[in-house]
Amino acid sequence: MKKLLFNGMLSFAFCGLVASCTQSEQNDVIPTEVKEVKLTTHLVAGSRAAMSQDDLDLYYTVYNSSTGAIVEKNTAKLQNLSAEGETSVTLPLQLEPTSSYDIAFWAQPKEVKCYDASNLKAIKINYNHATCNHACNAYYGNVFDLRASQQKEVTVSLKSPFCKVEVLTTTEDVAAASALGYDINEMKSSMTVKGAATTFNALYGIAEGEKANVCLQPGNIPGNIQHIEGKSYQVLASDYVLGFQGHPAEVEVELSHNDLQKEPLRFTAGRAWLEYEETYSLYDNYLTQPVDFNVKVDGSIDSDINQ
Repeated sequence: MKKLLFNGMLSFAFCGLVASCTQSEQNDVIPTEVKEVKLTTHLVAGSRAAMSQDDLDLYYTVYNSSTGAIVEKNTAKLQNLSAEGETSVTLPLQLEPTSSYDIAFWAQPKEVKCYDASNLKAIKINYNHATCNHACNAYYGNVFDLRASQQKEVTVSLKSPFCKVEVLTTTEDVAAASALGYDINEMKSSMTVKGAATTFNALYGIAEGEKANVCLQPGNIPGNIQHIEGKSYQVLASDYVLGFQGHPAEVEVELSHNDLQKEPLRFTAGRAWLEYEETYSLYDNYLTQPVDFNVKVDGSIDSDINQ
């Protein structure tokens, strides 16, 4: 079952002034048009409520529309891009008046380690550096065919490329597992997703590359209670996962003890459709559902019976 969690939108408006210069006949230097671009962020109320981060860092890359060559690139973090209110950032761009440009944007929580945004056409998602239940979301946006002589304001919408996957079990199931010696409050959960994507193109807003089996690192179990169809469910594992549109992924969960000598609980939660900006919830009695045992038949016993 899937529910829409949020339709977060972050807006950028930017205006530019084109400066031109004259050149004497003796001067052999070709003049460069400088377009001063000012980005102003506007965060709508719905997006602000959905964001768990107070501050985000913004990355951008400007490409020549015809050749795809990089014209300007920001790899340093822009400070004070906040989910609270508005922030303006001035970007000095070298834009030729006869060319058009595309711009890719990427905004992420400060100091995260699971995203490599050095190439915005191929952002790498490193799930080995992501902790399950940590809610590490990010946002992308784009502008196409920007010209120095064009309008002075352009609006950019930032959206999340991720699907939030949640795995829940009934509170009665949690109580039954506790009676069997599995105290959920003293365990950690991790999530394995088979069929996820690990590369995202922020300019075109698509996941790329081959399907992969990704595993998030164990994190504290959220313990949040949700009410679905008249029943109470506890969240066992939850996080943001990048997927291929229209292709399901299989979700597995492992609940581990602080005491590593104790065997963890493992189960397959089911299939999730990893649609952008949505939440996909998988729920059942996962902890006390029937267990399948692998039985090995001793051939010597069988031969004795037949005699």
